[in-house]
Amino acid sequence: DSTFALAWMALGRRLALQNRPQAADSALRMAQRHASQLTERERMIVDATVLRANGFADSAIARRAAWLTAQPDDLEMQRAQLYDLLTALRRDEAV
Repeated sequence: DSTFALAWMALGRRLALQNRPQAADSALRMAQRHASQLTERERMIVDATVLRANGFADSAIARRAAWLTAQPDDLEMQRAQLYDLLTALRRDEAV
């Protein structure tokens, strides 16, 4: 990741957790700007992260669900999906 897209994404997540929305948005825009250099999986992670950060948890869940349909053994994505389902109060789907 020579453009640091994943680092920008991680920074954006951290800033969002610190309740710094403008800085988080800026970092996530940088991640998106450089996402074309990433693998398909990494681009999906950036997309889902940006969607969730912008208040579109359902879209992030749908994006990740599509990935998991094709890659059901991806444990990291399963964990992220479970977290999003639980925080979006969609517990019945988290089973």
